[in-house]
Amino acid sequence: MVSVGLDISLFIQILNILVLMLVLNLFLFKPLRKILNERATLFESYRELADVAKKQLEDGEEEKEKKRAQALTEGQENINTLRAAGQEREKEILASAQDASARRLEESRSRLAEETAQAKIALELEAKNLAADLASRLLGRQI
Repeated sequence: MVSVGLDISLFIQILNILVLMLVLNLFLFKPLRKILNERATLFESYRELADVAKKQLEDGEEEKEKKRAQALTEGQENINTLRAAGQEREKEILASAQDASARRLEESRSRLAEETAQAKIALELEAKNLAADLASRLLGRQI
């Protein structure tokens, strides 16, 4: 059997351990806890910055989508406006072409009527001359 006696070396060892714990706490554990706390605080601030940046990115994406939708709407409105203006211009051109065509047709009809009247007069005159010539030949005398 082993017997343990209490002598002064036990108290010296206990005092040694307490002094070592005090020195380690003072020079190792407190600075290490301070560094770890600073690091945790720094990481937390980086996390908050990342959250803010993520929120800004999401807001920017939403704003970009709104602007894109607005630009698409404006573009469609511009297309519709230009299409309507083009259709109106087309109507004007067609109306102008129809007016010009109607004028040409009227001019052609009046020219045809004039030529017909002149031809009728010429034919009537020629018919008279032929009738007189035929009558003089049939009757044998000059008129």
